[in-house]
Amino acid sequence: MLIFLQKRRLSRSSVKNMGAWGTRSFENDQAMDWLDGFRDAPSERFITATLSDPCDSADSDPEGAIAAGEVVSYLCGIPPEVPHDELKGLPWISISPFLRRDAARALNRVMNSSWLRSSWEETELLDAWIAEITDLQRRLTKQ
Repeated sequence: MLIFLQKRRLSRSSVKNMGAWGTRSFENDQAMDWLDGFRDAPSERFITATLSDPCDSADSDPEGAIAAGEVVSYLCGIPPEVPHDELKGLPWISISPFLRRDAARALNRVMNSSWLRSSWEETELLDAWIAEITDLQRRLTKQ
């Protein structure tokens, strides 16, 4: 299910509006933009940069952190039960074993203390969004 929300990210001097937004990881414009950037320059450094600041600054990208977590999970061979079509043909890169842990930690911050969480709290889909993030965290921490 897709909904429309106003994006409340404090970027330099504006509040951006986002198009359709859904509870799955790639059902928003920002995540798709992040994935396009990764496809253009696939590297662990690109992923790490996104995960390092998922929600603390004006330049943070919680949707990108979720997309990065999905990419890490996919590259580790742990896709969701219902695979993301957006990951088909994803460039294969080698990633460090610590990246799964870093992704899970970033998602914890997104889920507990981000403007994205606050935006979902204003909808009836908060529980569905939390379930998606929790599933991704479970996959990233799976032994």
